[in-house]
Amino acid sequence: MTSVESSKFLARLLGPALCVLSATEAKNSTIWSQTDSTLVYLNGTILFVCGWSVILNHYVWTWNWRVLNTSIGCLMMGLGLYRMISPNAPQADWGIGTYSVLFTMFTIASKETPK
Repeated sequence: MTSVESSKFLARLLGPALCVLSATEAKNSTIWSQTDSTLVYLNGTILFVCGWSVILNHYVWTWNWRVLNTSIGCLMMGLGLYRMISPNAPQADWGIGTYSVLFTMFTIASKETPK
């Protein structure tokens, strides 16, 4: 598989997954305020491993759409690491800022999925 084919495959995987994730996070926004720190840690571990696997298989820093895959992998690793280090940290408030981030994530993910 060439580098571009690998990028397209990863975009076809990450795009729909992030669309579903952002939509369901927005719909079920109240669950994180009641979540045990063990589940937050588990969520962080899953995010970190998924982000690390993206980085290991797709470390491309070129100024085109392919950099989105690498950036998403780095963000997943960072968020996962934060949740693993601080599982007891207060969760984000569900205001306009959080919904804006989820909307932006949904929009970018829907654009990332190649046809």
